[in-house]
Amino acid sequence: MADEHREYEPHPIADWFPMMARQEFNNLCKDIERNGLVDPIVLLDGKILDGRNRYGACLKVKCEPTFKEFAGTDPAAYVLSKNAHRRMMHAGQRAMTACKMSNAGGRKRKKGSQKVSDEEAAALCGCGRRSVANARIILKSKNEPLIDKVWRGRKSLRNAIQELEDLQLMADSGKVPENVTDRLGNPIKSEAIAIEFARESIFTRALKRISEAEHEIEFLLQDVFQTWISKQQVFIDLTNAKNAINEGRPYAVCPECKGRHCGSCRDRGWMPQRHYKLWMQANGENYESEREGEEGPEQA
Repeated sequence: MADEHREYEPHPIADWFPMMARQEFNNLCKDIERNGLVDPIVLLDGKILDGRNRYGACLKVKCEPTFKEFAGTDPAAYVLSKNAHRRMMHAGQRAMTACKMSNAGGRKRKKGSQKVSDEEAAALCGCGRRSVANARIILKSKNEPLIDKVWRGRKSLRNAIQELEDLQLMADSGKVPENVTDRLGNPIKSEAIAIEFARESIFTRALKRISEAEHEIEFLLQDVFQTWISKQQVFIDLTNAKNAINEGRPYAVCPECKGRHCGSCRDRGWMPQRHYKLWMQANGENYESEREGEEGPEQA
């Protein structure tokens, strides 16, 4: 029997899924304040199996929550059916959820088990097994700030894995980039973003190799093999390769969040040149003056 005057903790199975985002939760609070609690909170072993957000909303708007005991035989399947497809979650959140519900082995869930296989978890959460494996790497890192960002949907899984690799490289080398600036000369305070800009030589080297390849291919196409090679297509492909590299090449610290990560910079803290130019133009800033400032003072 539920005690309506005690505070309830979430059941471990309920914690497979992240809590609602702030806006979703605020909307839920308004709905409960207006219509009351429609769906009772489900308890198992004295803990909340389903309804953590509804319970929190009831406490916030001072609405008396109602409870019911779980009456089924498979609590894991119940939570999955209630949450796996109805929640709006980012890809990284889905992968983290799949990892938490997975037993990290086996192909099928044993009857009555509260864990599922990676394959089943990935299918239920709408992500790939590789994403589940990456989520496990992040969870095992014990990097709580990073885990929290992915869990809340504030950082993508790919960016989180990249950040872990960068941190490992720093730990292995014992070096942290110092006095790193973006390509406009702005100082970079975040170590993680400084690492991104410290890789400038890698991008430059890759672009140089493509340019060298263009010259070699130009010479090659003068030979007999030219009848088997589309010169136009080859150079289109090389141009696309250079564009792809520049698209991933850090240019400037994000002018909106100043490196603190936001939607405009796709949670990276920096922008490539094309995105930076578009942002400046969209916000009424003079992109050309920024470029001139990089090269020197404007001529009278």
